[in-house]
Amino acid sequence: MANSIIARLWLSCKYKERTCMISYEPFWNTLKLKNISQYQLIHKYNISAGQLSRMRSNSNISTHTINALCEILDCKVQDILIYKK
Repeated sequence: MANSIIARLWLSCKYKERTCMISYEPFWNTLKLKNISQYQLIHKYNISAGQLSRMRSNSNISTHTINALCEILDCKVQDILIYKK
């Protein structure tokens, strides 16, 4: 379901010639609030360093990763990403 939502948002932005993006800014705040480090995500929870790098640059990540992060951080999707127009 999340893939289809993201695809629709991307198409909407593409065809309206707007600059839209998914930002992972809430994720970094959630990490601090939950007192979990990137090191722990990589070594304890097996989150790929590459995925974290992609998040730092607001690049695409998989819904599998978003799901895993929500489970690890015991949070909602809104605590991981935000859609910005």
